[in-house]
Amino acid sequence: MEKICFYQGSFKQLDEINVSPLDLGFTRSFGIFEYLRVYENVPFQMSRHVKRLLNAAKYFEISIPYSFEDICSLTQKLIDKSPSTNFGIKYFLTPGVSEHGLLPDPHNHTFLIYMTNPTIHSDECYKKGICLKSVPALRVFPEVKTSNYMAGSFYLNKYRKRGYDDIVYKNEAGKYLEGVTANLFLIKGNTLITPHEDILPGVTRAVILDSTQDHFDIELRSISKQDLKEADGAFFTSTNMEVLPIKQIDSYVIGNGKVPKSCYEIMTIYKNYVQESIKDYCFSSC
Repeated sequence: MEKICFYQGSFKQLDEINVSPLDLGFTRSFGIFEYLRVYENVPFQMSRHVKRLLNAAKYFEISIPYSFEDICSLTQKLIDKSPSTNFGIKYFLTPGVSEHGLLPDPHNHTFLIYMTNPTIHSDECYKKGICLKSVPALRVFPEVKTSNYMAGSFYLNKYRKRGYDDIVYKNEAGKYLEGVTANLFLIKGNTLITPHEDILPGVTRAVILDSTQDHFDIELRSISKQDLKEADGAFFTSTNMEVLPIKQIDSYVIGNGKVPKSCYEIMTIYKNYVQESIKDYCFSSC
């Protein structure tokens, strides 16, 4: 796809931009980002994504001369320029150039919004589920979406070579937390279990919690090895994956090793939620 972006105040081709080698996002991995999906030219959950971006900017004291309304407007303009109707949009913000080399300049920033192709898993993954390897790691500032994915990239590359589809972070207490880019859910009977501490509270996770509360009981708590043994199903949620079934974590086969009917039900609930959001967005824009 043609990659158009908004960079430092103007729209241009992505391959035309130049980022300084002194930018703290490059030299120190000091940056934050967001990623949303566009379905049929509709930015899904844009409000939640942009608010989370601005909250992260405030947390890290990164200056950004754009309001919530400005960023939403820029996003819509970018969508209008796209020849595609289904794609992803990534927001990237850093403190910009630092002559000091470590301390941010409070007057600088680098802000980029660009279009990208979603990473789509195969139909087989959604039908049969994926296999995960747990690794002893945590996100840096887990409740904020930073650009530092060094641990995740390292472990994912390592275990993909060993036949695993993805990884899941595990803390010192042996509790399972989240994936590199996804939140973790277990299904136990009519109950959904998902961690709520030391994780990034994902937007898709929030949608699942909102849309399934009339169908399932919800438990926000840590996940243990015993929970894996007793679970009927498991799945990842993320903007890219949407709802992706998990059939095995380490040596633990989830349920009977097949994707349960309840997981397919959740996948359907999510897809219906997306479609209703598209209709509502188009109606409110008319």
